[in-house]
Amino acid sequence: MKCVVSGRIEFLDFTRAIAIIGILLCHSSLAIGEGIGRYLGCCFNTVFFLISAILMGCKWSNNNYKPFNARTFLIHRLLRIYSSLIPFLFGIVILCILKNIDFAVHDIILDSIGLGWFGSLPGCGHCWFVTGILICYIMFLIMSYKKHLRKISFRKIYLAIIGVVILSSIMNANYLPGYFFLILFLCAVCFLYANDIICIITSKFSIMNCWMIWLIVNLPAVIAFHFNIFEYYRAIAYLGSVLCGCTWLLLLCRLKPHEGKTISFISMLSYELYLIHHPLCLGPFSIFKLQPWLLATIIMMFLSLVLAIILNKISGLINHKIMSIIEK
Repeated sequence: MKCVVSGRIEFLDFTRAIAIIGILLCHSSLAIGEGIGRYLGCCFNTVFFLISAILMGCKWSNNNYKPFNARTFLIHRLLRIYSSLIPFLFGIVILCILKNIDFAVHDIILDSIGLGWFGSLPGCGHCWFVTGILICYIMFLIMSYKKHLRKISFRKIYLAIIGVVILSSIMNANYLPGYFFLILFLCAVCFLYANDIICIITSKFSIMNCWMIWLIVNLPAVIAFHFNIFEYYRAIAYLGSVLCGCTWLLLLCRLKPHEGKTISFISMLSYELYLIHHPLCLGPFSIFKLQPWLLATIIMMFLSLVLAIILNKISGLINHKIMSIIEK
């Protein structure tokens, strides 16, 4: 019997909300040099990418695997990204000018077109994520025209996973983006088999088994990152954190918690929270230079929430205005 996942997948909203909280704690930990921040960052960035892949894959599946309409797909995806990104960057530029902080014009350009991975404004190193998600969206669009990829045998997929893990580990060891290369491959698999993956997780895995898998994978990783054991083992560190991210996704999907209004609200603001919080943690605008860690973390989360709400409202107005022009 074919398994079909239709409608809104609420537990993925819950997972997204947990992931953004993890990212906020990641950068607040990195602000004081705490190694656990690297675990949280690599782990929950992985979760974000995989959630996007699964949601896009479910939409594709529910449309009988018909190719996405390129124009509609790109308009909606790019509007979602840039309607929040551009106002955020505008605010950062204004702050830099007011505080006499040097910045390069080419970094403004790179950030503004979504290529923050290759150059970013002060405090905006996290904009590499925008580049990564743009790459994923382009990949999803292309793959939607390649329905035959779903016919690849699981044996070949297993062999490909082994090959990608080896290659990404070599890349990581040589300071190349093997971490993202591995995530990109996992996103491709999650996109192709989104329905199947959700159905297998929610029906084939017991909650106890999920907890055991999560504990076995994450406990050693947390210890290793906390004591900086991974400092000289980059390949293992990145591979381990991606695996941890997968187990978080497995656990949270299997638990299938009922989201409340608060969780739904945080999930809706996740992108804006991601953009806003980083400059408050790292770089010239960091409040962690001025306050003790706990107080700074509370202030950062409060400010991030307030500014994310404002940014979300601005983004909504921009979206509405542009869509009204397009539809005329």
